[in-house]
Amino acid sequence: MSGGEACGASDYGENIAGDYDAFVGLHAPVDPVVEFLHSLVGGVGPALELGGGTGRVAIPLGERGVAVHAPEVSPAMCRELVNKDVQRLVRPVVADMSEFSLDIEFGLIYTVFNSFLFLTSRRAQARCLAAVARHLRADGTFVIEIAIPDFHLNPSLSRVSLTRSADGSPMMDIATIDPVAQLIEANHLLFGPDGIRVVPLTMRYVSLSELDLMAESAGLLLTERCSGWDGSPVTRYSVSAVSVYQPAQGVGSTR
Repeated sequence: MSGGEACGASDYGENIAGDYDAFVGLHAPVDPVVEFLHSLVGGVGPALELGGGTGRVAIPLGERGVAVHAPEVSPAMCRELVNKDVQRLVRPVVADMSEFSLDIEFGLIYTVFNSFLFLTSRRAQARCLAAVARHLRADGTFVIEIAIPDFHLNPSLSRVSLTRSADGSPMMDIATIDPVAQLIEANHLLFGPDGIRVVPLTMRYVSLSELDLMAESAGLLLTERCSGWDGSPVTRYSVSAVSVYQPAQGVGSTR
């Protein structure tokens, strides 16, 4: 998931791979995501998940008959996916989501749960979108889920939150925000029977208008946006957005 300027998304994956499903399970239910994506790809594919992680989305989408490729920068995440994917439905590959190159075009490319934000420079994020445009069929669809900065609701540049993982274990997030570089430097504190594990991460947040501009520069035009996988509209109070893009007129014809 990381580019040359990135924060060490591979390190993040190596540190959290074994706990990742429990960590995100309560916050990112899979069924609505798979239903939304399957409705776009029509059960045909092939599909490409950028930052495939442990296969939380790719495997159930594969179970619906979609051939899914899953570039992921963390070898540990890839191993978790392979161990879970007993039917070998997904094709994982250790690769950088900002510089991937595959000899295939896809009807659906998607990235979920803020994976795109692990690219910690505008240049790396722009390269990722350019790579998406190169690999997307002329009639294909790109879907991206990112958090919406809520600084208008909470202007603090440091935040602490306490929650629980899917298995009930307590977790704490401690984050600081750099509004100039648009970076969030955070630590996940995972509390378990063996003590506390600290998992650091860095993300570069983007506004929806900045995302649209980068996508348009890559030849991708916004066709739909909602605040969740249920299709609910985006409002000033939304904390996330699911954006759907398609190639601009003529993009596919020049390949």
